[in-house]
Amino acid sequence: MRMRLTGRWTVELEGAWERRRQRHAQLPVTWTGPDGLLQVLDVATAGSRDVSELDLLAMLADEVPPGAAGRLGEAGRDGIGHRAAWRFPDALWGYTFVDGRYVRTVFVSVDADLRWAFAAWRSIRYSPLPGA
Repeated sequence: MRMRLTGRWTVELEGAWERRRQRHAQLPVTWTGPDGLLQVLDVATAGSRDVSELDLLAMLADEVPPGAAGRLGEAGRDGIGHRAAWRFPDALWGYTFVDGRYVRTVFVSVDADLRWAFAAWRSIRYSPLPGA
């Protein structure tokens, strides 16, 4: 089922997912579901058109925790600029980029099976609500 993660991003997730209450707007939005936990942070990258994609990815590498088992980058399609992900034994840190914005999605698996996380990460779409 396609779900709205933020005012600008949607994702395809199977099963019943529930958004946790959030006290501060700057914190990542947290969702819980049958496959694990999902944290979402919508980020505007001021002046990102002046920063190359390689520079942006290098900056993000500093944000991702150390010890990744692998890293993946994909060219965009369906309105997405590009995607990047870092894989850990029980988590996937994914980034999806569109014209000066990106969404960081951290998928934490309950059973260390990340197939659902890769499928969900690839299903993320930019579709802002009017006024968002």
